[in-house]
Amino acid sequence: MANTQPSTVSNTPTTPTQHSTSSKGSTSTSSKSNGVSPGAVAGIAIGVGIGVALIAVITTFLIMRRQYSVRRSRDSRYAKQHELGERNGGKASRKVPSATVDDYLPQPADDDTVKTKTKTLFVQLDLFVENFCSVKPNNSEVKTEAPAELSAFDSPYLPKPLSSSLQRARDAHPLIKHALARYITSRITPAATTEETLLPADLALLSNATTANASKTGFTKCLARWRALTAYIRPDPASDPAYLATRDRTIAQAAHSFIAVFAPWMNAKYNAQECLEALTALLQEAAGLGIFLLSQAPELAFQWPGEGELEKGRLVVKPALVKCTDELGERVAREAQVLVGAPVVRV
Repeated sequence: MANTQPSTVSNTPTTPTQHSTSSKGSTSTSSKSNGVSPGAVAGIAIGVGIGVALIAVITTFLIMRRQYSVRRSRDSRYAKQHELGERNGGKASRKVPSATVDDYLPQPADDDTVKTKTKTLFVQLDLFVENFCSVKPNNSEVKTEAPAELSAFDSPYLPKPLSSSLQRARDAHPLIKHALARYITSRITPAATTEETLLPADLALLSNATTANASKTGFTKCLARWRALTAYIRPDPASDPAYLATRDRTIAQAAHSFIAVFAPWMNAKYNAQECLEALTALLQEAAGLGIFLLSQAPELAFQWPGEGELEKGRLVVKPALVKCTDELGERVAREAQVLVGAPVVRV
């Protein structure tokens, strides 16, 4: 019988140290292969954090500084306003935005408004003559003193003196309208003197006196500004008692004179007082139109025909109204712009 000997099995335990060493070596090798050590990573993180904090601090400082500056400026402005308010009797003063002179001046009227106002006056003139004056004189002959009195209403735009023209006229209305229109328009146009003018003295005199300097550079522009400034600065004529008293006195004299001179042609259906009241109202409207026209920035003027412009036997009943400059004082083309035409009749 064979002897069976037990086999010896050698169980050699695995050493833990060897595995651990292998693992550390692998980590070390990985770190070295990345080129950044843990200490460097930590340093970068700390640096970034400090930079962000520094930027936040600087931004906060700038914002607070700006707010402080704005608040200080506002407080200073309020303090000045309060001080000014105390000087003005305790009323706070509001800061008004800066403005130019043009912001305060009235805007010039448009052409249609100018036309309407002028035509309205001329229609009233026509109605006065047609209603209160006769086509023929009431007497067979004009009184001997009439020609001398009529000379006050004579016109250089008539082919013959007014007295002889009226005596021979088949219809006196066009001649009377012409005489009255010339009288009125000459009284609402700037003149060398204030005698018989229907305008405030400062408007009547200064505007005419300045024409001696018309050759100066920018004259028309300055004159346009002067008209607008005068209309804004001077008292409203409608509420100026000194002007109204002078105007009414002048109108009363003119109305009485006209009624007396044209008495032979006054309509017998109306008494003298009714004629005076109607003519007074017409002259008051004329004064208002004159002030309105002179207060506009554009230069507006009444224009009668020049010598040789009319055919023989023709008569301009009323003058044209022309616009010589625009709102800025610039000359209107070569010829003045006609806003209201001059009616012409055969006599």
